[in-house]
Amino acid sequence: MFANLFINPFIQLFWLLVLVLFAEIFMFFVTRTLFNNLIMALRHKGLPHPIPDEIKQLSEQMGVKLKEFRVAERFDNAYTNGNDVVIGDLLLQGLKKDELLAVIAHEFAHIKENHLPIRFVSIIPLFLIANASFNHLPSLLQSIAALAYLMVVMIPFNWYLEIRADRLASKYVDASHLSSALTVLNGGRDLKEGSESHPPIRTRIQLLAKNQ
Repeated sequence: MFANLFINPFIQLFWLLVLVLFAEIFMFFVTRTLFNNLIMALRHKGLPHPIPDEIKQLSEQMGVKLKEFRVAERFDNAYTNGNDVVIGDLLLQGLKKDELLAVIAHEFAHIKENHLPIRFVSIIPLFLIANASFNHLPSLLQSIAALAYLMVVMIPFNWYLEIRADRLASKYVDASHLSSALTVLNGGRDLKEGSESHPPIRTRIQLLAKNQ
């Protein structure tokens, strides 16, 4: 059956274009998201630091059990692996105290609502749906198309979780402090520019303004 699809030169060209297109999409998202996240987790694990009293108090208020508070050198972002919170020393230097607590509250929100395991669990049914949707394709194209489709579909889902984390964090810290912290995190880039994992800063700030 696979060979029959390539007998007609026009069909051969069509499948070739499909393969190239989905391969490009797949590699784009893999390199921009999975690879970058892996590098961030490996390169910026950080070193354990005593948990400041303000952060301890915030974790208690939000009902979050923080295992470790880590600070990573030459890093200008923050993230959680589900148990720990890692923040870069460059971000610590660039944020005011209230802004820092707002960023930590956002990470605590991810932990509180189990966003990391939810992301992993959601991938399974989405991949099965995508794989079934492209079952008429040859096996190689089916796999590439399904993975590329999965990456694209996860964008709005990832954005939704980030917006939920912002909304939950703003219940415990002033939304204006999180907005100003997001501007610092943006590093002078276009506020209307989003990524595969995060919505545009401008959109997040506008939504936070409604919570003030």
